[in-house]
Amino acid sequence: MVDDGLKARAVKARDWMLDASFPFWAHRGIHPELGFRERLTVLGDPINDLDTRVRLQARQTFCFAFAQIAGWSDPRAGAYVARGIETLTTHCRRPDGLYGARMAYTGGLSNASADLYDTAFALLAFSWATRTGADGAAEAAAAASKAIETELKRPDSEGGYREALPAPGHRLQNPHMHLFESSLALYEATGDETALARATGIETLLETRFLQPGTGALREVFAMDWGPAEGDRLEAGHQYEWVWLMNERARLTGKPVSPAAEGLYANALKLTGPDGEVALSHTLGGEILDATERTWGLTEALKAHLARIEQGDAAATARAIESFDRMWARHVVPAPQGGWLDKYGHDGEPDLSDMTAATGYHIYVAIAELMRVADV
Repeated sequence: MVDDGLKARAVKARDWMLDASFPFWAHRGIHPELGFRERLTVLGDPINDLDTRVRLQARQTFCFAFAQIAGWSDPRAGAYVARGIETLTTHCRRPDGLYGARMAYTGGLSNASADLYDTAFALLAFSWATRTGADGAAEAAAAASKAIETELKRPDSEGGYREALPAPGHRLQNPHMHLFESSLALYEATGDETALARATGIETLLETRFLQPGTGALREVFAMDWGPAEGDRLEAGHQYEWVWLMNERARLTGKPVSPAAEGLYANALKLTGPDGEVALSHTLGGEILDATERTWGLTEALKAHLARIEQGDAAATARAIESFDRMWARHVVPAPQGGWLDKYGHDGEPDLSDMTAATGYHIYVAIAELMRVADV
């Protein structure tokens, strides 16, 4: 039986997402020249930057495809998915099929450097747009997937994919996590077995390379031989995110959740504060490195707790409610209706510099998962 408190929160979040947030960004988040606005003021007023991250254009394309699938029937959703596909494929795609780092709002790439993270989000956007039936989405997804395999795949002896071109002198887990996510999305949208095989290989890389020996915690930065590297750290939000993603892989394939998920969840809980706070990063020994609280850390905690509810964890419901309530009270309620405050600084006060559109990707997926698990 679904907890009544969880169900009530799912209804509240659903209504906010459909009635306030999707309309807010459809009205204020469209750039007058091209694509989508990178950010707004914290009051929700427009900021027209000269250029934008390609990953933001991909995330907003994803969000409007997601809105259609989530039940937002406004015709702007389909129009903005088409706008996003056109923006990405015409102005953000490199000749080799990968996606650059930054797009000028006058058109074309202002930074054409290829990054696995950016291309993975383009693939995610196209995969979700494919599920809506958007013109050109399936073809764009297939082309991006092929470019990743052709241009970025490393030899089997090294494992995984090049995180950027030119390839950096270190390895990173985070771009691989998002490639795992987008590969699962492509598999769900089209049944592409190559995408599923890629996701399976990345999950194996997680199990064999990404985890801290002895603790099972998730490392972030590696030397080329997967040994210690400068900048390595623990991020509770990413550990929670992997827990949910591995649950998604199990849902799509019918195969068991990786045993690594148990250790990741336990480690994330150890790094989470007594009131559910999720600091941005910790040292490898578990001391707070960056006390910044971002919205996404709480959304990923919520998703992981929801996954654990489905696995029969008796304590997960209370944790899910705690994560939701903290996110709602600190990041949603104080913002303009439909928007968010994305960041709280080291001093515990909100960062009021701007409102990044990129946070929607995290919030909407978390709300959809809450709706699904609460059955609303």
